[in-house]
Amino acid sequence: MTTTTGPTTRLTTEQTTVYEGLPPSSGNYRSPRRCGTSAIPVVTTNGFIYIHVYTDSSVQSGGMLGRLVFSKMCGKTYSKNGQEISSPFYPDSLPEGITEYVCEFRITAPTGSTVRIEFSFLHMEAHDECIYDRIEFYNEADINGEPLQIVCGETVPTNPVYLNTDSVVVKVISDYAYTSYGFVFTYWFE
Repeated sequence: MTTTTGPTTRLTTEQTTVYEGLPPSSGNYRSPRRCGTSAIPVVTTNGFIYIHVYTDSSVQSGGMLGRLVFSKMCGKTYSKNGQEISSPFYPDSLPEGITEYVCEFRITAPTGSTVRIEFSFLHMEAHDECIYDRIEFYNEADINGEPLQIVCGETVPTNPVYLNTDSVVVKVISDYAYTSYGFVFTYWFE
């Protein structure tokens, strides 16, 4: 299976092996063997996915069901001042059947600048601690540290989000429990 360069491919599978990239004989793969009846999401950003389904005659089962979701924004770097960004499926909600969705992209400002985020739409699962659906903003230099800011809920923030860095990593995280329409924000360099 080949996708166009750029989009993220997400596949939920049962009883199969999924490789990111070309077939395993090429040496270019990441995902280990997957088996059982649990839906396991697989994400690739290189545009290629190789699926090997193996079965023997010892157990008869329903087989495999897969779903592909393409998102052009995941993995992208934004560097044009005043650009509007919306969630991957906006104005539609997250497609049915996806158990978890994670999309990561970057905003890169001129060196020494800071980034201001202004939301115009927000419709994500609400929780006091934003532990379900959320948008996390990180300083790229400290991507494994604590987020600079976390946003969730259904109320558009009245104040801008100020990020004291010129290189921001944005992670959009959504689970299956609540169907939402996501977000729209504009970023500015200061």
